[in-house]
Amino acid sequence: MKTAKTGINRYNDGMGLRENWLRKYFDTYQTFFNNEEHSLNVNYQIPPFTNWLKEAGILNENDKTISPVGELLQRKYYDEPALVWEIIFIHLCYNSEICNWFQSHLDFYRVYTRAEIDVILQDSYPDLKGRTLSNPLNSLINTFKEGSLSKTMGMVKLLKEEGKLAVLRTPYNEPSLAAVAYSLYKYAEEKDSKSLTITELYSEGQTSGIYRQFGIERPTLERILRTLNEEKNHVLEVQLNLGLDNINLRDDLTSHDILKLML
Repeated sequence: MKTAKTGINRYNDGMGLRENWLRKYFDTYQTFFNNEEHSLNVNYQIPPFTNWLKEAGILNENDKTISPVGELLQRKYYDEPALVWEIIFIHLCYNSEICNWFQSHLDFYRVYTRAEIDVILQDSYPDLKGRTLSNPLNSLINTFKEGSLSKTMGMVKLLKEEGKLAVLRTPYNEPSLAAVAYSLYKYAEEKDSKSLTITELYSEGQTSGIYRQFGIERPTLERILRTLNEEKNHVLEVQLNLGLDNINLRDDLTSHDILKLML
């Protein structure tokens, strides 16, 4: 399993990345950490929220200042909140260990009971026990419960099976062009190659990339790639005829460049 850079238990008793907290931060980001207008408990709620913001790429890693990516997302949030959450989720899949585990291990179209998820998580971390695993999982579930990923985008459905929590990942087939391009560039940076294939993104055993993040169906991805191929910034080239499925990204662009160009 790919291990993210941070520890898995970072969120204080199941504190998720809440939509109302994120909105309040974007509303007052220049002074948010310098006053008490946010109404969050400084000792109990601010530390996990800060960790979420760093893993979402919104804060710089070494302090509480907004990052260049955070500034881009802040400007987009009010007009295109779904796009902002798409980028946030991509970041979390790389930077949050529990979210990285979630997108790597839970498949689409299958209902998982909480008990089943607990077993899969314990099998992945045999040396960790109890709240060290249940806290981050609760935090991720609350992120889905409290935010757009579940409420408006429908990427994760929280269900009841015999009165107990169950989770269903559903394909998200309406990602923005920017999110698709950004995801591809992040994946390319992870594998250190600008030459990709659609087949590898959907291969059995794949644990990262656009399919593991969003469950986007292959015909839909191919349509979006053709659009990106013709998009004004020309961030990639695709070869989808005669059995080919090649994706060639530009050598002169980074994932951050994609956000600057497309947001």
